[in-house]
Amino acid sequence: MKGELLKNLNEIYIVKNNGSKELYNADKIMNHVQFACKDLKVSSSDLVMNARLKITDGIKSKDIQKSLIQAANEMISEDSPDYEIVAGRLLIQQIRKEVYNQYEHLDFYEEIKKRVNQGFYDPEFLTKYTKDEIDYFGSKIRYEDDDNLPYISVNQMYSKYMIKNQGKVIETIPEVFMLIPMAVFINEVPDRRKDLVLKTYKLLNQRKISFPTPIMNGARTSYKHFISCNLIHAGDSVRSLARLLEIILMCTAAKSGIGINASDIRGLGADIGDPIRLSHTGILPIMKAVEAAVGSLSQISRGGSATVTIPFYHYESELFSQLGDAKGTIENRTRHLDQSIILNNWFLKKALNKEFIYLFHTNEVPELYNVLGDENKFNEVYEKYAKIVKAKHKLKVNAWDLLNLFIYERSFSGRVYFVFADNCTKGMFKETVYSSNLCQEIMQPAKPLDGSEGEPEVGVCILAGLNLGYAKLEDIPEITEVLVNFLDNLIDIEQFTIPEAEYAAKNRRSLGIGISNLFGYLAKSKLFYNSKDTQQEIFQIMEHFYYGLLKASNELAKVKGACNLFNETKYSDGYLHFDSYKLNFDLSLDWDTLRNDIKEYGLRNSNVSAIPPFGNSSAVSNSTSGVEPPRELVTTKTDKNVTIKKLVPFYKTSKNYYTTAWGDDFNNIDYFKLLGCIQPFIDQAISTNQYTNTIKKPNKQVPLNEVLEEILTANKVGLKTLYYQNFLNSDDEDGLKESNNEGCASGGCSV
Repeated sequence: MKGELLKNLNEIYIVKNNGSKELYNADKIMNHVQFACKDLKVSSSDLVMNARLKITDGIKSKDIQKSLIQAANEMISEDSPDYEIVAGRLLIQQIRKEVYNQYEHLDFYEEIKKRVNQGFYDPEFLTKYTKDEIDYFGSKIRYEDDDNLPYISVNQMYSKYMIKNQGKVIETIPEVFMLIPMAVFINEVPDRRKDLVLKTYKLLNQRKISFPTPIMNGARTSYKHFISCNLIHAGDSVRSLARLLEIILMCTAAKSGIGINASDIRGLGADIGDPIRLSHTGILPIMKAVEAAVGSLSQISRGGSATVTIPFYHYESELFSQLGDAKGTIENRTRHLDQSIILNNWFLKKALNKEFIYLFHTNEVPELYNVLGDENKFNEVYEKYAKIVKAKHKLKVNAWDLLNLFIYERSFSGRVYFVFADNCTKGMFKETVYSSNLCQEIMQPAKPLDGSEGEPEVGVCILAGLNLGYAKLEDIPEITEVLVNFLDNLIDIEQFTIPEAEYAAKNRRSLGIGISNLFGYLAKSKLFYNSKDTQQEIFQIMEHFYYGLLKASNELAKVKGACNLFNETKYSDGYLHFDSYKLNFDLSLDWDTLRNDIKEYGLRNSNVSAIPPFGNSSAVSNSTSGVEPPRELVTTKTDKNVTIKKLVPFYKTSKNYYTTAWGDDFNNIDYFKLLGCIQPFIDQAISTNQYTNTIKKPNKQVPLNEVLEEILTANKVGLKTLYYQNFLNSDDEDGLKESNNEGCASGGCSV
């Protein structure tokens, strides 16, 4: 059978690029495949046979390679993991053919020159770098290092990040990894930039660091929009709301996600004017306008997205939590927005005790928001307003019912998020920030757009990550130095779309540097996520990580000066993020010296750390996403109608040491406790998901008290936010049920 299929290849005519036909050479395809299969536990003949089924008479020569790639991808399995390398090599071959029209690379300088002249690259490459410098960087590129990348990594680069001209890529992966730091450090003095460019390239090439989509797409081009997300404070004035919609349009067009603090927007029926002229139409029409603005502009690589945040005591928090519910009509829903609700310990205690509370029009209780994270002050201010606010401006509800509604809607849609106000007080700004960005990891000040609270300000999300699976503890000082310098330089070359974001970025210079591949690292190290030894090891790693980030920012401040608004951070008083946490393990580094250096010289950056999901970039760096567990050992991803198989990192050596989200050994309580060892060293937030396998539950339903215990545990261990709630699908309509057991096991209900 094998012989017949191979023979049949010799009866097929292919159409070459110039339109001519030639008889296909079976030996040629076999030699080609054998090169891709070299030193791997795969069968080249089996691959050719599977590809043969996709090769028909009259096929174009360029499509033969695609057939081989597709066949190799389909053969990836737990029993045959090496096919992901074969598929990757075959795609690398295709990339090099598209770029160079041959396998061997061409002169780096001449390629840059050509691409600049074609309008793809920033012309500054040729004005700010000499030919000798470019030649030198070209000599340091290790083109051969991409030969062992898994298919998911190569395809992510090929389909999402690499520049194309008429359907063909114009650059190779090793070139992109060198060009990105060359673009970002272009304004540094020559000696310093040479060192930083080479260090960044090395770390990228070794998969020890990763960058988000805006950087991967834009750095090396004239399109310099690197902000992943913007944080906007939607004030309650017409002027502020009008500017809000304008900013959403501009940020969305620049491929930025949106986080909106809507806490100031009063509820339905609230008085407007003094004397009273109108009644407020409520939050729904404003959310409909926001939804329309977010969805009105198409983006090349991502759809417009936004998360809107309000506090639990908002007059319309019940309606707000249901905006994504599929059960309503399109007229009273905003299904293309996500909702985030600010909770605090005061409310959680009221709910657990099943007490009644009031919801307010927020304009009637202006002092309440600022004390959300201080239980005693909040109670004092709340009691004052409960007495003086008129009945028509407040709504009496059972706190338990309200919390159940929030949890139900979160479980139903997966996209009602939580912010834990008391933990937000541990942040590094002297003003407490209670709202976050789209993915719930960035917490920075945002000021109303009408100037009612000082200079209008839109927060910015500027990200990078350390890949734990490939980096070693001794690598952390170099990695943190590189990432801080890289992102700080990025701020200075950013083409800001709005002045409010430029003000925030250049005066606060906040960075969101995080970690990815946590579960890949645990598997590789034969560590289980729920052990005390694991908690201690991760604590040690994160201590070195945070120390390295602060050290790098402090050293940069000595050279370039502290950020302009450094005195608005707690760092200026010698306060460090972990100071407000009860640490589970002892610190081991010289924090006293660093603390004194920070007080004397300041920091270049108001924030240094945050942990985003790292969804797309994790594919490039061959890592598990952020700090999330993999859902399964083998997953599939649909990309342009093609299903791509992905194995967890280090599958061949470490598959038996993975804990998966849908596996029997995973639970959110232990997971959150592990993240609780990380949060003290993250001065913003961690994008944290819940995972619930309803199939394992009795009647395929999840007891409400179980979900509640998880949420309360997240709050208890110090997490600032909760992002998605992910369910493994069941046959039930929702998978959540009220439990007869009103208490929570193991003290989880203790706030």
